[in-house]
Amino acid sequence: MSQLRDLQRQFAASMLERDNRLASEILENGKVDGSARLGIYRSSVKGIHTDAIAAVYPVTQQLVGEHFFLGMSLEYLDAYPSASGNLHHLG
Repeated sequence: MSQLRDLQRQFAASMLERDNRLASEILENGKVDGSARLGIYRSSVKGIHTDAIAAVYPVTQQLVGEHFFLGMSLEYLDAYPSASGNLHHLG
């Protein structure tokens, strides 16, 4: 497998918190360590995914409330991570 493909797979796995090996390979810039830098991306990915689920199930979100819906969405995404890069395949 190519180095780029390996790096992309490690990055994708680290976004789903299944693999943290990449964090140790990121050079520290003296300000933020590798784990924290990947954490920024993870947070963004989770936000995008939960927003996508909320867009598909707005009535459910309204019925259970935003706070509960967010927690439920995060639990669902942890249990059933998407195998696709397409947001339409979430949920």
